[in-house]
Amino acid sequence: MKRFFAVLLTLAMVFSIASVCIPAVTVMAADGDEIRSPKKIISVVYDDSGSMNGDGGVSWVYASYAMQAMTALLNEQDELYVTFMSEPEKTQQLSLSDIDGSVKLIREWNKDGGTPYTSVTTAKSKLDAIKEKDKNTQFWLVVFTDGGFDSTSAEQLQSNIDSYKGEKMSNGSLLNVVYMAIGSTAVPLSEDKSGGLYTYKAATSGEITECMKDIANLVSGRLVADNVKQVDSKTISFSSKLPLYSISVLVQDTSTKVTKAECSESKLRINRNIHLEAYNTIIPSALNLFGNAAVIDCEDSSGNRGVITPDNYVITFAEDIDISNVIVQYEPAIGVKMVISKNGIEIDKISDIMNGDKITVEMIPVVPGTDDKIKESDLPKGAQWKIEYVVDDKTADSGTGKKLSDVEIKPGENVIRGIFQIPGFSPSLFEKHFTVEEIVYELGLKKDQPSPLSYYRNEFRDGSLEGGEIKLYITGDGNALTKDEQKRAGLKLEVESIKCDNSAVKGFLERLGRSKMNCELVLNDDGSWSLKPQKAVFTPAFMIMAGDYEVTVRINQDTSITETGTFTMVPRLTDWIDLLTIILVLLAIAWIIRIITKKKFHNQVVYYGECRVSADSYTPPVKIRSSARSIMLTPFMGGLLNPFSSCCKYTLRGITLCAGDNNTIIADGKSIAKSTRFYKMGRNAEDPQKMHSTRERKGEQRKKDIPDEIFTEKNILSFAKAENASTIDYLTLNHNF
Repeated sequence: MKRFFAVLLTLAMVFSIASVCIPAVTVMAADGDEIRSPKKIISVVYDDSGSMNGDGGVSWVYASYAMQAMTALLNEQDELYVTFMSEPEKTQQLSLSDIDGSVKLIREWNKDGGTPYTSVTTAKSKLDAIKEKDKNTQFWLVVFTDGGFDSTSAEQLQSNIDSYKGEKMSNGSLLNVVYMAIGSTAVPLSEDKSGGLYTYKAATSGEITECMKDIANLVSGRLVADNVKQVDSKTISFSSKLPLYSISVLVQDTSTKVTKAECSESKLRINRNIHLEAYNTIIPSALNLFGNAAVIDCEDSSGNRGVITPDNYVITFAEDIDISNVIVQYEPAIGVKMVISKNGIEIDKISDIMNGDKITVEMIPVVPGTDDKIKESDLPKGAQWKIEYVVDDKTADSGTGKKLSDVEIKPGENVIRGIFQIPGFSPSLFEKHFTVEEIVYELGLKKDQPSPLSYYRNEFRDGSLEGGEIKLYITGDGNALTKDEQKRAGLKLEVESIKCDNSAVKGFLERLGRSKMNCELVLNDDGSWSLKPQKAVFTPAFMIMAGDYEVTVRINQDTSITETGTFTMVPRLTDWIDLLTIILVLLAIAWIIRIITKKKFHNQVVYYGECRVSADSYTPPVKIRSSARSIMLTPFMGGLLNPFSSCCKYTLRGITLCAGDNNTIIADGKSIAKSTRFYKMGRNAEDPQKMHSTRERKGEQRKKDIPDEIFTEKNILSFAKAENASTIDYLTLNHNF
């Protein structure tokens, strides 16, 4: 039961975030932006129907205690309205300047009645009637009921509540609706978090406890201190790595107050101690709740409220306390510096942002009131960031993370919104609002045309032969627009048409060109546009039409506004230099293709050597001595870059070896005929000494018709340089004797 009471107190704090979780204090950041805790306007439907006493008055006690705690923790900047179901057409504003009186009113309220849906419409109408200018103010409609509404079906109730989803209040913010159905007979509703509708259903004490925790996490923005320690019987302590707006301490089953709060870096002060009490009027001994709600904040050197620095905090009570009856919560003070830049340069005044600008938005977490950055590692785990760019209530661009680039500004009511959310909590919004006017000009086009103006066909990139260049100016209301003004308005020039008259050009070679010169428009820094000739890619000068050109340009946003520039393209003999370039390029391409397609060696190893035999050719030959060496024929050997050869060649021992297909090597027949007297190739030539007595191939007699021989791994080429040679040379592929 103690745990239930503790969560009940937490729920009571849910809608007091403006004053407790985030103190009502305004500070100025270093960049001059005002940082202010969001104000809350809360309209509560308070179920004081007879059924609240149907369980022996327990529900009545819970409701009274929660309302007291909520009221006790609000600040004067907030507004709290209550519609009692016993008086469904009347809304009361509880004074936040006389909190004791407001708490007493709730404690002593003893009326009861039915459960009319009129109470909800009354509470909602009160919010609709409030005119709020601060765009950060939050509107909350809170409905707590333990049963269905009179004369309203479940379907009709769902439809009625759904009609509030996504509704905008007077300041442009969305309405937040919380509906909690308490008890087994209460009507549950379907929720829509994206529309700001949060619904809960709880029938048992345990379910109510869990729902209250979820609601507290949803909107309080407050973290439960999980490192609270009891120092002595009257003292507790806890620490935080984040700066804080405030610390709330709730105690139950005791009326003791907080008497002291200390830390080393900040001057803490006790802002408020409020006694809470709710008693059962039906069965006085059945259930009575009592406790204390304290708020601790920081006082700066000027006596104003400030931010509590990260530290270890020590809190002292007037009497002994049991730590199990204490709840400590704190609101992290996470400010955001919104940095808006254009072209890498930060924009100091948001009013300087113009239509058509492309900006980058970055959200930097800082200590409120300063530019001191908060470490990413110190932020609550799972914290999420999102940036939205909204124009006239429609999202024009958005992205997750702390940075959004290339945001193109559009005319209308602009909002740059940074969203920071701790998982399980209501998101925090940081916004900049500004209006961008749509730029409307009475457009015109002026021309600065040199006369005469001419270009050589093959030298136009370096400027004109004479006259300078054509310049055009877009005008707005009769005045030439600057480069930035044109970009903001989305204005640019386009080429509409190009005409060429070559009737005055004489000579066949000069009139040969059939391709018109293109033109480009270049925006200069002074806002003028230069009209420059530009030929098509890979078009040689002699193929461009010579003659008199007329180029018509227009404004993209009003194509009826045009201007025409004229120039002459002059031919000359040197235009044909491009032909030589073309020929050289083609030859280079052919050479590359020749290299790619040429038959190449593939790292074959060729062994070569000699055998010495006896001088007597009629005596069976006897090997006297043999030796062998090798050479590797690589793809880069044998004239790879020679364009006149279809294959790579290498001469070895007077025999020309040529690269063949399928990794073969060919012994050129002509080289065999030229350098040998006798030769033999094949498997039968395995013993080069046999060549001494072999006469079936006579190189000297058959020089003209000796065929090219192909090496394989098993073939051997044996040859003798002279008829009566005492040595026989041999070549073999991938084989060693």
